[in-house]
Order: sequence, then structure tokens, then C-alpha cells
Amino acid sequence: MDTATEDPLEALLASLRPEADRGRSALVSGGSSRARRALNARAVERLAGEGALTVRCGFVEGASLADTVAGAVEDALEAARAPGGLYDDRGDAALRALGGWLFRARSVGLQGLVLVLDEVDAWCDARGATPGNAATLGALLAEVPRRALSVLATAGAGQAAGTPALASALVDRFGALRVLGPVPTVQRDPGLLAAELAGRSCSLPALQRALPGWLRLPPEGPREDTLVVFTAPLGAPHLDAPEVPWVPSTGAPEAPEGPPRRPEDPRRWLRAVTSGAALQSLLRRLEEPLEETVPGLERAFREGAGKVPLALEGFRAGARTVGYRPRALGAVEAALGRFEAHFQALRPRLPAEGLGAPARLSALPGVLGAFAGACGARSALFVLCTGLREDLYGALRERVLPRLSGLRLVDQGFHWAEGAAASSPVVPREGSPGVFQRGHLGGVEVLQTALCAEGLAASGGSLEGALERLEGPLLEGLRALKGGAEARAALLFTGDRGDPLGRAVGETAFEVLVPYGLFTWDGRR
Repeated sequence: MDTATEDPLEALLASLRPEADRGRSALVSGGSSRARRALNARAVERLAGEGALTVRCGFVEGASLADTVAGAVEDALEAARAPGGLYDDRGDAALRALGGWLFRARSVGLQGLVLVLDEVDAWCDARGATPGNAATLGALLAEVPRRALSVLATAGAGQAAGTPALASALVDRFGALRVLGPVPTVQRDPGLLAAELAGRSCSLPALQRALPGWLRLPPEGPREDTLVVFTAPLGAPHLDAPEVPWVPSTGAPEAPEGPPRRPEDPRRWLRAVTSGAALQSLLRRLEEPLEETVPGLERAFREGAGKVPLALEGFRAGARTVGYRPRALGAVEAALGRFEAHFQALRPRLPAEGLGAPARLSALPGVLGAFAGACGARSALFVLCTGLREDLYGALRERVLPRLSGLRLVDQGFHWAEGAAASSPVVPREGSPGVFQRGHLGGVEVLQTALCAEGLAASGGSLEGALERLEGPLLEGLRALKGGAEARAALLFTGDRGDPLGRAVGETAFEVLVPYGLFTWDGRR
């Protein structure tokens, strides 16, 4: 699938005009909802003027996508003075009239059918949509290569970078994906809601009206396009899996009696509760089938396996304080082992270069240069942390980096290193004391630090211990780099390899998949 993000929208609309025996499909996401609505209106005007039967379907709460499309197409055919229905196709019930629609459109001189679908993420949201809408959309997209049918769909963003809030299986069915731009995000503790809801009685409409105020969302303008990221669970988790006995360091196994009670160290208790809830969610993610592509492996690692070590560490550190034995640890570790085995089996079959090949560190200077130009940055910072693992990067991205005023995540990904034994390709420059050592990579200045590797080594491999050791010096060093400059800077934050301690045998996923993030940085420190 073509995933270019800066292809002119005019060319995209032109490509959607159906041919005699085939059509095209495109998905547009991100940006503002106003911009997406304007694009759809523009598409209807243009494609209708080029002789195609163009039908736009807006989201209807609780409605069936199949019924809504059928009603809108019939209305358009009637307005075009097309003859009545003559026959139905054999096949999917939702598309049984498709052949008849195309025949009737041709009978009045219209070439093919173009469906313009607003906010397909709302149509296909499993939490509130009518069952079958996702299947209907999938069936429509399956007909595009063999019928005079084109589909243009818009969707809200599911991540800050603007990527669509749709299941990847649906996204992959579209022939082209265009991202209009990043969207604003806010992080909120769901405890805010718990405090506001305690003791209240609310009707559903009143609750919906009150949520923006309780969550302290931005003003009315960008509110509908703002992603709310909840950062902590509301209560102690229940892990549905076979129990793994916990053996304390001394004595026989014991099972605490009575309800959970807060320990003397509330931070450890909260960390165990949060980590337990995360493990329950990660176990479900790890049990999903893995795709045999570079993007599929990277997505599964970021959403599942890459988060497991930090969650396991947090749960084990406070398991005894939450008042029950840690269950499902064995199931999580087994699932993590299956992911690693699958990763090792697929690595030799992936292309080494060209289309579909993994990104390499040597390509990131070019990525930073293109990003800086696209976002109008006056300067570019390439920050490289030796030993930056995915779980450590995720914690830094969520807990530490947001404390830098004006820093905003725009995109992120992975480059593939050669494992813990590989030497850094960065050439150091002499006489560069301080947190960051200056060097160069492919003609670009690189600011390299060993804070991550040193923190992991000093804390005996503890991820939380490494975070505590490096967050202060890292923030101080980054603020010194930005200084008092008000102009926008582009920041690429990455590592040269993962897991510098070499605790695992061979090149594990944590050693090979090295994360990177692209940020814009505005204003004074």
C-alpha cells in the first residue's frame, strides 16, 4: 500500500475517477475534522463533474453502513433519472445491489460509482458501532479492483502522528493512505473522572456534556480533534490466567489473606497495580497473530512485547503489597518467548534492502533533514542514547520528555541494529565534555550520551532504577542544548543499539529494534 504523506491531494482525487472495469480506494486521516470534511466536499464536486455517480455518506449514530450506503445511492440514482432496480448480484448481502447500481448509472451516461465516506472510524468503532459495519467496508474495498467502484474514506487520528484510528487489517485494504497532519494530545489520569463521578447521578447526555470540563480539555475549537491518553488504571487488576506460585526469598510459599491493603510504600503499591493492569492488556496483545512484514513486526513489538519487561519489573516489585499472589506471569513470559521465536524465524526472510526492508541508523540523518524542512524548523538536533531500549524509550517519552516545555511528538519508528555486540557507527569528536559527546554520522552532527547504558549498568539492569538515575541529567542536558532560542527546532531522539548489558543470548528483538522519535520543539526553556 502506498503510504506517502505529502502527495498532493488534487492528484489523489484525480486518481479516484473509476475506469470501466476497476476503481481506486484511498483513506485520509489526521489533521482537523474540518479539513477532512472540506476534502470530502471537494471530492464530491470534482468527481461528479467528471461524469461519475458520486455519493457521500455521513456518519449516523447507530445506523447500519450498508443501509446508509444503499439509501444514499438510490437517492442519487433517482436524482439522475436512472431506471429502477433491475437485478441483484449474488454474493455479500450488503452488496447485492452493487451490479444493479453500476448498470443503472451507465444507462444515464455516468461512468462508475464513487462512495465518499465520512469518519469511517466512527462507523467501525467496535465500542458503539452497529455490528457488521467493518465487514461492509471490507466487502466494498474488496470489489474496488474488479468493478467501476472507487471509495474515498476519511478517519480521525488514533495516534499523535495522525495515523488512522482503524484496525490495521482495514487500513491495509485501501490502495492509498494520506495523513493530513498530526493532532494535539493531552495526557490525563482517569482518577480525575473517579473523583468527579463519586456520589453523582447523571443522565447519559449530562455525562457527555460534563466530560470535557472534568477532563480539562482545551477550548471548543480543537476539542473534537484532541486525543485523550489515559495513563493509569482505576483499580487493582484481575489477571485471567493459570496461577503461577510466588516463592518469597525465604520460607515456604504463602498466600496473603484478606483484602488488599495499602502498604507503607504507596508508590510501590500503585506501581504494582498499574503494572498488573498493563500485563493483562499485554497478554491479550501478545496472543494476536503476528504479521510477516517489517511494519507488522514493529507494531506488534511497540504495542506488546516491548512493554513487557517494564511491566513485569513493576509488578514483581510490589506484588506482595497488593494483597494477592501474582498470577499470569508465566503466561506473559511464555507469550514473550513465542514472540521472540517468531521474530528470529522471520528475520532471515525479510528483505535486506529496497522496498519492505528495515530502516537503518545510517538513514536517520536524511529522515531528520526531511522532517526539519517539512515542519519549518530553524535547527535540527540528532540525539543518540547508547543502549536505548524500547521500554526505556517509552517510559522516557511518557514521563520525562513531556517536562520539556514546547516539545511535541510528531512521529516515531524503529531502526534495526545489528545487536548488542555492534559498535556505534557514530564517529566521536575530540574535546566535547559534558552530558553529550559531539560526533558525526553521515556528515550530520550527532549528540551522543551514555546515560541510558550507564543507568542500566549502575542499577543492576533495573529499568525503573535507570530512569531515576538518568532523568535529571538528561533533562538538564537537553535544556542546555535548546538554550533560550525561541525558534522551532526539530529533534530526533534515538539509540545506536538496544540492551547494552547483553543479558540475553544472541540478537534479541530488544537488541535489534531500536526506537526513534521525531519531535518539534518550540519556545524558551
